[in-house]
Amino acid sequence: IDSDELLKIYNTNINFYKTPEKRKILQFIFDNESKARVFLKNTKNLNDIDNYIKKNNINRADVDLGFLAKDELDTDIGNVSFNLKENTFSNVIQSTFGWKVIYLEMIKSENNLSFDQVKNDIKNDLTNNILNERVYEKANSFYEKFIESNDLEASLKYVNLDKKSIKEVEINSIKNLNIENNILPEEELAKIIFNLNANALSDPIESKNNNLFFIHLEKINKSVPKTLDVAKKEVIDSLYNKKKGQQSKKIVDTIYNEI
Repeated sequence: IDSDELLKIYNTNINFYKTPEKRKILQFIFDNESKARVFLKNTKNLNDIDNYIKKNNINRADVDLGFLAKDELDTDIGNVSFNLKENTFSNVIQSTFGWKVIYLEMIKSENNLSFDQVKNDIKNDLTNNILNERVYEKANSFYEKFIESNDLEASLKYVNLDKKSIKEVEINSIKNLNIENNILPEEELAKIIFNLNANALSDPIESKNNNLFFIHLEKINKSVPKTLDVAKKEVIDSLYNKKKGQQSKKIVDTIYNEI
C-alpha cells in the first residue's frame, strides 16, 4: 500500500481524523438545593478554584471529571458544560443523584490530526479491511460449493480449508466444546447445533479477530428411552451415593466430637 493511496484516503475522510473538543470539568454535588445555592453564592467572585478546594478540604479527585468530550457526558450535563466559558460555574442543576454545580476549568479545542499522525492507523485499517474481504470471499466460496455439491470434503478441498471433528455432542456438554476463538454464548451455540439437520451446514459464524467458522452436522444419534433396568440402577446408585455421603459425615462428626 503506497503513501499516495493512504493520502487519498486521508483527504477523502478528513473530517474523521479529528480529536473532538474536550473540556476539563469539576462537578460539585449536594444533597439539597439550598446547599447548592449557598455554594454558588460563595463562589460567585472566585478567582482560584484550587484555593477554594484546599480551603474547604475538598478532595479534588472526588470532583474532577477530567477532560471529556460532549458525547461522553449525559445530555443535560453535556449541554450545560459545553455552553460555559473557562473558569465559570453553571447554575444549580437538579439530577437523579442530587443537586449539581458544574465548573469549567479548561477547554481543549477540536484538533485536526495530521496525515503523519494517522498514516499508520490508516494503513492498518486498510490492511484489516482487505484481509476481512478475503476471509468473507473464501467463506462464500466454500458455502456456495457446499450448497451446490452437498459434499463437505470436496467443498473444503475447493477452498483449501480444514475441519475439526467433535463427536458425541450433547445439549449438556455444549460448554465443554473446544471451538477455537468462539465468542457465542452456550445458548446460541446450542440453538445453532440442535436446529441443524444431518449433513447440514450452518451460516457463517463470526469468531474473535474477525474470523469465520461453520458448523457441519455429520449425523444425529436419536435419543433412546432408558430401559427399566438401566433407570432402576441409576436410581439405586444415586440413593447409595447419597446414603454413603451421609454416613461419612456422621463418622467425621463423631471423630471431631471425640477430639
